[in-house]
Amino acid sequence: MKFGDSEKKLSDSEKRHVAELKEMQTSYDQLLADHHRLMDEKEELARARDRAIESHTATIDEAKGMLTRCDGEMVELYA
Repeated sequence: MKFGDSEKKLSDSEKRHVAELKEMQTSYDQLLADHHRLMDEKEELARARDRAIESHTATIDEAKGMLTRCDGEMVELYA
């Protein structure tokens, strides 16, 4: 017996329950897909944040190096 044949034999109440179950399954599937999409986006944001931090750290380190060199040059000039 096929699924369609068994659905024909269901009462109205049972058909309503089957429809509700199908709707719940569809909602669950959508929620699960949304969850996975949000988790992927969260991970991408974390990677972007980490890249920005690394870039800013490199810029700060470069600026510190420039200041150290300038400070050394100023000491030499005024010595």
